[in-house]
Amino acid sequence: MDGESYELLNNVTEVATKLLSVGAKKLMSWGASYFRKSEPQSEAEKTQSKITPATPSFRRHGIFDERRFGQSISISPSGTDAAVTDSLGRVLLVDTRKGIIRRMWKGYRQAQVGWMMVKERSSSRQQFRRHAFFLVIYAPKRGLLEIWLAANGPRVGAFNVGKGCRLIYPGCSMLGLNSSSYKLVKGKLFQCFLLKPDGELLDINIPFHLALSDANSKRAHDQQLMVLLKSALRAEDDNTQLSATDIWEPISKMKLTLSHRNALSKILSLKQITSDVALTIIQNIVKLVKTTNQKKALAAAASKGADDGDGDLPIDVECRMLLELCDSLKLLIEMHTTLRQWCQVESDTKVVDLSSLLPVDEVSSLLQTDFSVKSSRKVGFSADSQLNLCNFLVMFDTEHGHKIKLRLLNADEMAVLGQILFEPCLKYEIEFEKLRELVESLQLQPRYMLDLILRYYFSLQNPSTSYLPVLESIIYSLYTAHQEMEASGAPEEVSSTQEPATPDLLTPNPDFDHSSAFMTQSHEVSWWTHIRDQCESVTCFKSYLHIALVCRSICIKETNNLTNEFPDSSDDNKKEAGTCESGDELWEHLSVEVILWNLSIKHLEDVSKLNKLLKHKVNINCNSKSKELPNVTVKDIKTGNKGLVGELVGRWCLSNQLPAADLLKYDTDLDNNSDTAEKDVMGPYGELRKAFPISLTPDTVYANASWEFVSHWNKDTSSIYLLKFALDYLACIANGCLRHGICLMIWNTYLLKKVSALVSLVEKVGKTPKDRLCVKEVGMDTATTAEFMTVVCDYMEIFLQANCDFSEPLIYKEEPRWASEDTTGHSLVQMACQWKETNYRLLKHHSNLLSLVTAILTFNMKSVKIMTLFDHNGQAAFFQQLTSHPYMGIEGKDDLMSVHRTEFLCRILLNSVERLPDRATVQTASRQIRVDPTSDAMRWPEIVMKLAESFLLDTDHLRKHHVSLLVSHGYDLLALEVVPFMKNSQLAYVSMLELCAQRFSHFMLESNQETLTEITSAASPALINWLNERYTGGIAARDVPMTDTNSLLLHIVQGLHSTPKELRFAQELYSLTADRC
Repeated sequence: MDGESYELLNNVTEVATKLLSVGAKKLMSWGASYFRKSEPQSEAEKTQSKITPATPSFRRHGIFDERRFGQSISISPSGTDAAVTDSLGRVLLVDTRKGIIRRMWKGYRQAQVGWMMVKERSSSRQQFRRHAFFLVIYAPKRGLLEIWLAANGPRVGAFNVGKGCRLIYPGCSMLGLNSSSYKLVKGKLFQCFLLKPDGELLDINIPFHLALSDANSKRAHDQQLMVLLKSALRAEDDNTQLSATDIWEPISKMKLTLSHRNALSKILSLKQITSDVALTIIQNIVKLVKTTNQKKALAAAASKGADDGDGDLPIDVECRMLLELCDSLKLLIEMHTTLRQWCQVESDTKVVDLSSLLPVDEVSSLLQTDFSVKSSRKVGFSADSQLNLCNFLVMFDTEHGHKIKLRLLNADEMAVLGQILFEPCLKYEIEFEKLRELVESLQLQPRYMLDLILRYYFSLQNPSTSYLPVLESIIYSLYTAHQEMEASGAPEEVSSTQEPATPDLLTPNPDFDHSSAFMTQSHEVSWWTHIRDQCESVTCFKSYLHIALVCRSICIKETNNLTNEFPDSSDDNKKEAGTCESGDELWEHLSVEVILWNLSIKHLEDVSKLNKLLKHKVNINCNSKSKELPNVTVKDIKTGNKGLVGELVGRWCLSNQLPAADLLKYDTDLDNNSDTAEKDVMGPYGELRKAFPISLTPDTVYANASWEFVSHWNKDTSSIYLLKFALDYLACIANGCLRHGICLMIWNTYLLKKVSALVSLVEKVGKTPKDRLCVKEVGMDTATTAEFMTVVCDYMEIFLQANCDFSEPLIYKEEPRWASEDTTGHSLVQMACQWKETNYRLLKHHSNLLSLVTAILTFNMKSVKIMTLFDHNGQAAFFQQLTSHPYMGIEGKDDLMSVHRTEFLCRILLNSVERLPDRATVQTASRQIRVDPTSDAMRWPEIVMKLAESFLLDTDHLRKHHVSLLVSHGYDLLALEVVPFMKNSQLAYVSMLELCAQRFSHFMLESNQETLTEITSAASPALINWLNERYTGGIAARDVPMTDTNSLLLHIVQGLHSTPKELRFAQELYSLTADRC
């Protein structure tokens, strides 16, 4: 509008104005500075500086002393105190707030003073920390450096540092700090340090506890001695020799009872401490404590004026507790010394008679059994550490006076303690009565001593059979003591940290009736059940066998004794226990416990065979990435799921990568009782099948092996070979219901998610996805994905066949000798047989989809929307539960969709033909076909025909197209193999005749004029016109030998009979090609 300025021009004007003003100011300042430089500056102006006027200070406090002159003043870090040195050799401590002298030190001529502020150490930053001030005084005349607690405290330290030193106390923080940065400085740069004449700089560090009360000053004194003691022990540790004299020197100077206690604990924690040194130290401590306590008591009595000549002197609580601790330690050390002496006794090797433990026929079969299985948990003991005093004392709690208690020990520590206690009895033939008398003061209960010897025996890798009689006597003695305690009504506490209810539990009672303690009724005794539970939890099978034989022998003897004491009821006992009598020979009387121990030994045999198989390597060169299978215990089998044995054998197949064909062949030979060479390789498997005939049926093993292979493949999806192994085992399952259930579980658990993601990805991109997308969505690269889908198609074929073979579910049975109520969970076979039958049409629907997706990935096909080959109902049915029955419409009803499907299947046939190898390798001079039947070129035509049958398409049309493609590419013999499968073979012969005509037309076009004239003169005009009409140049292979074309025309002449015109042309063309061969 008129009269208004544009906004852009206004902005330009403002910017120009600002630039002009800034430029003018810069120019004027530059000119002024230039002209100032030319004027000389006077010397007075240069030297003139500003001086801050002085601030007057006034005296607030003063001391009237004409002869005293102050030499130096040192202000404390808090500013509340000041240390003043004067000309009279005194050091004055002045309170700067009140103006009074708080303290005076005499005899410090030319003294140098400084201050130290020490803060208390705290674990938490927010917690308030106390601080203390120390005055440091250096007397140059005496060369003495003293440290005093400020105000009214004592002297906490004095050091001879020599004369000529200089005590430096800055008295300030870092210079040049303002009020804000001064607060960031945590402490002084240097509080106080000493400079020696040779230039050495000594820093002064004062611990905070020196600022505490006098009672704690003794503790500080003892702490310094504790440091010396640690240094002495460290030096002795380096020399591996401990001297009681060197150790006792710092201990004798300690003042507090608590320090003596800590020093004793420190000494006894050394691994190289000996019993003699420990006893000497303990005796010296006892004497020192008693002497010190006596002096205190006499001093207290003298101060009170009392006559304490008669009676015992009172002992304070700490001294009494220390004396009780020394008594307990002395008792344990003497016990340790005795045990060590027992282990140094040489024992003679004796021949042990085992006939009392088990019959003669079982000695060779059981004790000679190979139980050499690598244990997953080992407890090793060296010769020096097994009877180590330190390891022995640390297991006991001596903090409660005369009551010695065992600490809460783990399994390994219990094994060590059991070795220390029972090794003299087992290896060195020391009577158990002596051991019982020795450990009587420990008041160990029978149940806990049983645990100790069991833990120790289980830790032995290869126990000798010579231990069995001694082991039997020990367990029997403990069992008798346990029964006596139960008869007396005293409860037994299993925990090692609790006090035993009654003392002297291991002392035998002559009036006790042992027969009343052993019961033959049909219930388990808690004592033997506890032993069996301990045995069933270990993998030391030889130790397990020894203990089981010993316990069974005790039960048998007790049962026989009971029968002898009650002869009137012998008949009832025989009937109840299952005994019989033949002549003068009395058979073994069996009780419930004997039966249970026999069953436990059978369990041991079965589990040892299982572990032997798990460690057996069939394929030595196996590169399996699976972990080594752990050892299995009897408890694992009894408390695991019902199919645990089959699962373990399946994992064994996985760890050895055992092919299904080898295992199938061996199972067949084993069932037929035939002797093969494979039995030597898989011998443990045959023995295990005899031990578990129900749990290891062939179908059960195949099902578990298939599941294990698929599970391991799911962890590493690039290992497609594992999936192939799984399908091989899956195909070997004979029972249709079991095979169907395993297939369905594999689909729902491992395959459904990956396959659905891959189908969605292919549908989205319309071609083979790139590696990045495949890895992101499926977890595999493109090449692995194509191989994966090929295996999935094979899996679907097995699934379809299993659906057809679906029968009544299996009736699962348990092993009679392994039936237990503790078993938890169902087996894989049970879970597989619980599934309902799948919908065959829905399953086939998914199989068709997966085959089409596999073709896209295999042949790298592009511009494909796979879902367009299915109607709306078919698309909605994909990836639903296979046991459901969704509506999927009627196949073959949509003609347009049939046309699309036919075109796509024709593309697959074209790609499969292009995958064929060179013709020279396919058909040789001997006319033999050499093509791998498992190759894509041979497999996919069959898959296409199955898809056509499922889609209700014309298979003859597809086979005719396949024949035409084969002939067009020069594979005449392969094309002739397809013709017999057609319902109307005349269509194939006509199509092949057309292609032969194109070949000959191409030959005529490439021939010279003379050859062309000869052919034209020999052929009829009708044939020449027919050949000219047929040439389009559409054949793929134009250099096919004339002999192959002539041979193909011969088959056409023999097979073509429905069309006379084409037959006449075929005969004439055959004659022309025969002349050119």
